[in-house]
Formats: sequence, C-alpha cells, structure tokens
Amino acid sequence: MRKLCRLLIPIAFVSVLAQAQVQTLQFKVMLTWSDGARLSDKQDVTGMPGVQGTNREAAGINPVRGNTVANMSIRIQVRNDMGQVIAESSPSAQGDATFTLVGSVTNSRGVKEDVVYRVRVTGPDIEEENIEGVDPASGDRFLTVTIRRKGEKRGQGGGVVSANALKVPGKAEKEYNRGNKALDDKKLPEAIEHFQRAIDLYPNYDVAYNGLGATLVEMKDITGARKAFERSIAVNDKFASGYRNLAKISASEKDYVKAADLLQRSLSLEPLNPEALARLCQFDYLLGKDMEVPELARKLHSLPHDGLELAHYAAASSLERMNKPDEAIGEYTLFIKEAPNSSLVAAAKASIERCRQKLNEPTTR
Repeated sequence: MRKLCRLLIPIAFVSVLAQAQVQTLQFKVMLTWSDGARLSDKQDVTGMPGVQGTNREAAGINPVRGNTVANMSIRIQVRNDMGQVIAESSPSAQGDATFTLVGSVTNSRGVKEDVVYRVRVTGPDIEEENIEGVDPASGDRFLTVTIRRKGEKRGQGGGVVSANALKVPGKAEKEYNRGNKALDDKKLPEAIEHFQRAIDLYPNYDVAYNGLGATLVEMKDITGARKAFERSIAVNDKFASGYRNLAKISASEKDYVKAADLLQRSLSLEPLNPEALARLCQFDYLLGKDMEVPELARKLHSLPHDGLELAHYAAASSLERMNKPDEAIGEYTLFIKEAPNSSLVAAAKASIERCRQKLNEPTTR
C-alpha cells in the first residue's frame, strides 16, 4: 500500500509535484476471438441476452454458460513492470474496456518520459494473454488482443495484435512458461533447458533470454548471465528489464558509472519503475550526483516501494552533503519510518541530531 508523506517534507514534495507535468490519456483495449469475430452479448444458448441462459429442460435451475461477455468473467489488467496492477476492468458487452492512464511525465528539468505498461487478459474459459511494452503515449492508445478459448492452440494469426507486441509462437511460449515454473521451483538445470528451447524456437524472444539470464545468476554464472541479458536488449532495444539486470551485474562489480547509465536507459522506457528509481538513487549518491538524488527519491515515494526505502537514506545523505539539513531531516525521518528494523536506523538518528545542530535546534524533542 502506498505510504503517505506525513512528516517533515510535505512542502518540498508538493513543490516537486507542482513542477512536474503529468499527461493522462485514454487507453482502450479491444478483445476479439481468434477466428476474427468480435465479442458481443449474443448467446449461443437459450436465454436472455446479457445474462446466463437457463436450460428449462434440466429442471430450470442450472446455469448454462454461453459465449456472452457477461457470462465469461473476463478481466483486463493494466500493470507496471513490477507486476503491480495499475487498473483493472471487465470488458463491456462489445468486448472493450477504457482506462485513464498516465501517458508521460515531464520533470522539473523539462525532460519528458513515456510510461510503459503491461496488459494481462484472463478468464476461466480463455487462455491467458500477456502483452509487454505497451506505450500509450507513443501511439498505442488502442490495443487489440486476440483471445483463444481454453485449450485452443495459438494459430498463425492468433495472439496479440499490437505495435509493440512480439509474435511469439505457441510452442516457444509454452517452453518459456515451463522455464519460469522450473525457476520458481529452483530446478535450475531444467529451467535452462526450457528457456533455451524457447529461444531456439523464437530467436528474438527477449523475455526468454531474460529468464535464462536470471537462472544463470542463480547458478553463479555471471558471465553467462551477462551474455543472456545483453542478448535480450539486442533483440529488443526497448526491453527495460534487460537494462536493469545488466545494471545489477555492473553494480556487483562496483562499476557504478555503467550501472547508472543502464538504469537511465531503463527509466527512459519505464520512468515510474520503483526498483530502477531506488537503485539509481543509490548509484547517483555514490557518484556524487547530489542534485539528482532527492528528485529520484521523491518520484519513488509517489509509488509503492516496499523494500526500497534505502533511497530515502541516499537522498538524505545527498541533501546533507549539499548543506540542506532541514530537507535531509525529512528524508532521514521517512527512512526510519519505512524501515524501522534497518541496521542503518541508528546512523540515521545520529544524522538527524547532527542536522538539528546545524539548524540550532534542540537535540531532543
């Protein structure tokens, strides 16, 4: 759940939001069947349109599932890169749903960044569809998703129809899903086999390279993992996760310049990704880019960021280094509130007392 800023930095936080310009837009998802037909409330069973039909010959009490939208319990989710649901809706009787989303954010320096989303379509009677890299601000304001009935194989013309969607063969997708499951179950050799089969079937499968890289990281094969992540962005230069994973490897080697550059490229694609914002806060602090760190932390604070509270400590440290003790106190206090069990809490409290002394404030409340 999003944490509210109730402590010592509301003025600074509101100031940043006032300087930023957020563009909202209407984004529409349209569902169609794999045979080209559009969804509607016309039923293929006896009953009233728009509601569950009833089979009167079977005692009149058992619902009969027709092909109406109302009967199918389909859900359309719009998610961020972390998998968090930003918006969710059922389709209308015509098979469409409209969402109001943030299209782009222009920061206080005038830099405009598009927000990239994922779309997920599920239902008990259909195969799940996932669409990566949807960028409404760049023109993808209307997304058509082709859905298949449960058990139906993806045909030549099936799948997702989108400017940013990859045409992944059904067999490759199945291998990828098996690889993910094996990775979750810590069956690492098995995961590698499935990811590699997916890549063999579809050499431009960015997320399969990403899964392969993640598995190799678990196996401590950092060289192999780097090659897999590099391949993921080679086949899709807009694949933000690949840049983030390469940044993690660079950071583990203490190459913070390269790590920060990779995160910047990631954020140019997904400007509201919490993990990238939090890590860039830390790397920019280490690189002495103190002017950048507080704004990154404030942007992060407007998003769900559990487990990423160290960004507030980095922002506080940068503010203190810039001789802004009042703002530093606010960030240190936020850090203590959000990470009360951190080993850095004692250091944060000591820093607060030091900042108070600079402000000639009492050292105790």
